[in-house]
Amino acid sequence: MIYRILLFSLIISTVNTSALAYQDGWTATNIMDMTDSCVASIIDPVRQGLSKKMQSQGKDPSGVSEDMFKPSLTDLCACITFRAAGTYEYEKVIADPRLTQGFMTEAIRGGECKPAGLLGKIIQQQ
Repeated sequence: MIYRILLFSLIISTVNTSALAYQDGWTATNIMDMTDSCVASIIDPVRQGLSKKMQSQGKDPSGVSEDMFKPSLTDLCACITFRAAGTYEYEKVIADPRLTQGFMTEAIRGGECKPAGLLGKIIQQQ
């Protein structure tokens, strides 16, 4: 919940000062919703990947909780959502979510939106 409040504060301050930077149809609410949707869609694969990595290192993965990496996932997803908002009209992204895939690929490869925190460390070790 605290991440959602902080994200909303960031969105509001960004939207108020640079509303012209976003393509048509974007609002603070749909930016926040898209960020939440991004996190929800990748949190389980990240948890599973982290568990497998720990098992391969002989460590017990039972202590893996989403609290460990959700903040860095939220940052990643927010950055990707902001990039989408600055690049595509909202309705185009809704109609074809694959439009954001290039942003995710670039981020994972260390480009803009590069994951930080635990998620960033995990990706660097691969």
